Amino acid sequence: MTFRHLTLISFLLSALLCLGMLILPSVFFWLFGLDQDVAATVMLRRAGMLFAGISILLWGARRAKGATQVVFARGMVVMMGGLAELGLIEFLVGRTGLGSFVAIAIETALAIGYLPYISTEMMWLGILPSRIFAAAPLRLPERQIRIRS
Repeated sequence: MTFRHLTLISFLLSALLCLGMLILPSVFFWLFGLDQDVAATVMLRRAGMLFAGISILLWGARRAKGATQVVFARGMVVMMGGLAELGLIEFLVGRTGLGSFVAIAIETALAIGYLPYISTEMMWLGILPSRIFAAAPLRLPERQIRIRS
């Protein structure tokens, strides 16, 4: 999947999360198996506004190249990987329900999707999603090593 397609999917998911958190917070409480109270609803709506900003950043990053692409990819790997990890921990200690695995699966998939773009060296070597699982092995440039005796 290209970086552009990945950022467009991430943009759509972030925009939907923003709208959902602002308009229908009870759905998120139900999905995660949490009790809804005023404090939690306020914090969920605040998180929704964070997703508004993230969706705008992702829309702008869809055509990023080079170092800008790497920075966005690194940020998405950290954010999505961290959210997936937190979701799994919260489930394992019994704070959330099985519905949290919907979020964990999406977050893990996105984190993995952005991994090929976290380094300009990987991009220069041609290690992109289409090449990761290619049958032909990747050939790295050979370096000459001189041994002095």
